[in-house]
Amino acid sequence: MKKWLFGTLAAAALVATAPVLAQDDTTLPDFIQHTACEVDLTGSEIPIQHFGDISGSYAFITQPLLAGLADAAAYFNARGGACGATLMQDNRDTGGDPGQTQAAYDYYSGLENPPDVILLYASGDAELLRDQLAEDQIPALISAGSVAGLYGEDGQTPGWIYASNPLYADQFGSFCRYVGANAEQFPDPVVGYISWPGAFGESAYTPEVMAYCAEQGVTILETPEYFPPSATDITTNVQNLVDAGANILYTNSLASGPFMVAKTIVDLGLEDSVQLAGVNWALDTSVGLLSRTVLGSDGLPAVNGIIGSLPFHWWSERELPGVA
Repeated sequence: MKKWLFGTLAAAALVATAPVLAQDDTTLPDFIQHTACEVDLTGSEIPIQHFGDISGSYAFITQPLLAGLADAAAYFNARGGACGATLMQDNRDTGGDPGQTQAAYDYYSGLENPPDVILLYASGDAELLRDQLAEDQIPALISAGSVAGLYGEDGQTPGWIYASNPLYADQFGSFCRYVGANAEQFPDPVVGYISWPGAFGESAYTPEVMAYCAEQGVTILETPEYFPPSATDITTNVQNLVDAGANILYTNSLASGPFMVAKTIVDLGLEDSVQLAGVNWALDTSVGLLSRTVLGSDGLPAVNGIIGSLPFHWWSERELPGVA
């Protein structure tokens, strides 16, 4: 587990591609090894095809993703691309609308040359397209996903969607293991689950996770609280969980979600009695930037002290290749 000290807050990147080199240095670093090109692809393009919500509730996360893809493509293109071919983005904004997600998939899968691989953003999109991707035999990459999206309704059947970081349910279970192993810090842990409704927000709250957490000595309240990403007041949601005995609030939301929970904890004067925790996205830069508007009693942003999973390297790990 990582305890987030606001002074070390930084973005977590899906792929680290920016080594410590001068901007005009067009050589590749030693840790990137290329095989010899058998075909000269100079003059052609290789599209990175992806679609998802870049204008709705997930924009705080997905817009930096697009910027990161653009930076990565520019970096490699400046160093010869892929055997001379230029990397470029081809994407569509669905605004979080499942109908638009389906329309985007219909477009890409119906191309004369369908994608060899496609990039998705959200768990809900993965659940919607899981069977279609398998039927069309198009692999999809996603940063993380729900059990249903990756393994089907039975939770046991792998499909054509591959995630780059742990399942949200596994992250919640890992958090419970951490809490159970640190009894001095958490002597009588009772967790209230508070998140957004929908495939992403609800994906970590499963019977299997609750049973695993109980084995770790951690109680999960049986009634979760959900609030929409557009909510500006979640006092009742937080108070319901605290009144039910929660001394830890775990959120499987991102951007404004963890911020709203932290803000409400501060507003209700619960900083000394309630620990905030969350999924890896709760440690994203966007959460800290949003939290600058609300300071806790320590004078630091409300989210200071949040605990959560961090399955990425951190910007402070300067000794690692690719971390500037």
